[in-house]
Amino acid sequence: MYRLNNSFARWRFTVTVVGCGGTGGFVAEGLCRLLPPQARLALLDHDQVEERNLGRQNFAREELGQFKSEALAMRLARKYGRPVAYTVLPVSQARFTDTGLIIGSVDNGPARRDIARKVANNRSLWWVDAG
Repeated sequence: MYRLNNSFARWRFTVTVVGCGGTGGFVAEGLCRLLPPQARLALLDHDQVEERNLGRQNFAREELGQFKSEALAMRLARKYGRPVAYTVLPVSQARFTDTGLIIGSVDNGPARRDIARKVANNRSLWWVDAG
């Protein structure tokens, strides 16, 4: 029988959403509602909000030109009254400290490869590929 090691959830941990576009933007908002107070949320995306994103992604016209991770983090922090960290670095350059769970919402192979490398180097990470 396989046993899940989810002991990280008892203490302070971080959920990192990689990719804040179509899937990741809505996942991040859901996490703001669901995560317990001791959990931290971090968003990672180096893309900027474009006009073509407004129809299907969790962004507003006022956020055009902003980095997706920054725009989303600022809006969600205000709306839900909890801190939301963000970075605009690509996955290959980002550090995943204190992260218990990575939710990958990316749409390309190189980004998935970079996440896989980070997970391989840190056996305490869980990775859900939702892209």
